[in-house]
Amino acid sequence: MATRTTTGPSTARVPDGTSLDSPEYALVAKLTNVKPLVQLLKAIHFKKQTHCVLTHRGVKFSVEDSRSVQAHAYLQRQFFSEFRFGPHWHRGPLPNSSRGGGGHPNSAGREAEDTRGAGLGEGEEEEELEMVFALDLTVLLQCLTIFSGTAGNALAHSANTPANSLDGTGGVGGGIPGGPVGGFGNPTSAHARYKSNTSLGWVVNDKGSEVELVLEENEVISVCKLATFESEEITDFQFQVHPIQHRLIIKSDILRDALSELDNASEKITFTFSAHSPHFRISTVGMAGSTEVNFSKDTDIIESFYSAEPAQHAYRYNQVQHALNALVYSSKTSVRINQYGFLSMQFMIQADRGDACFVELLCAPMQSFEQLI
Repeated sequence: MATRTTTGPSTARVPDGTSLDSPEYALVAKLTNVKPLVQLLKAIHFKKQTHCVLTHRGVKFSVEDSRSVQAHAYLQRQFFSEFRFGPHWHRGPLPNSSRGGGGHPNSAGREAEDTRGAGLGEGEEEEELEMVFALDLTVLLQCLTIFSGTAGNALAHSANTPANSLDGTGGVGGGIPGGPVGGFGNPTSAHARYKSNTSLGWVVNDKGSEVELVLEENEVISVCKLATFESEEITDFQFQVHPIQHRLIIKSDILRDALSELDNASEKITFTFSAHSPHFRISTVGMAGSTEVNFSKDTDIIESFYSAEPAQHAYRYNQVQHALNALVYSSKTSVRINQYGFLSMQFMIQADRGDACFVELLCAPMQSFEQLI
């Protein structure tokens, strides 16, 4: 990582003099406030490296551990004051672009010509064009918070959130989702009161081998350059392929408290669904005994509830606990389990101006993963 700090008014160029309209860049994006991006990345920061996918619809960050748990953070293009990617303005095909995934420019297949993105007319299949690479997530967060030294909260509380925006019918995998929803679950916390005025210019070179971040606050500009890495393929859980057996929408602060009360020495956590009260139960068994938290669908804690049949599903406790990172910033959470027991927890977070952003946690059940996919 290389950093440099300068002072003076912002311009349409990065400090080395290169115009942001230069064809040297595959992506040019600007955020008037960096906080939403920081919060999303902190919500998935349980691995050092993140898989990054750029499309004309926005940006998706993913992390995975042991092929059994993964988290995805989505920032749609409407969050950016400017977002230019791909052949809209770039001259020629992106070297590491693809329709089903992509390689890194430093991989063995770099020289293989890929012209599938060239010559697309407006309205043709350009929505499938993407650029894929990996970044050091820890270093990325350090750069994004270089002025504040820590990540404050960008997300404002909203008391009015339509439940049907979290009905679990659309899902967030395979693209950049959208939809108005949510707010910060605990507006009285220190995070909710944190304020920052750092803007971000984000450029990726045409080879996808370097990311340049231009951060500005009070006319002080800091430039960080990060080398990208070849991205390992993220496991396809095929969650959306199989029918949903259980689904509920619950207030995030309540779910956060419930997970925090469980025995953290437990190996597994069990979700139980029933047609009778308690309709939803979270339980653990540890050295000190069993702990359970019960919920009824007939309260304002749960906005919607569906269960095809009574069932129990067990997951590794330390994997489900990754949800706490996102629960801090979300107002409502959609919990879904498909017929093979895979768990999806979608967290909807609302930025100051009302746009919704998403984080999703996917967990495989405590069975042999290879037997389930």
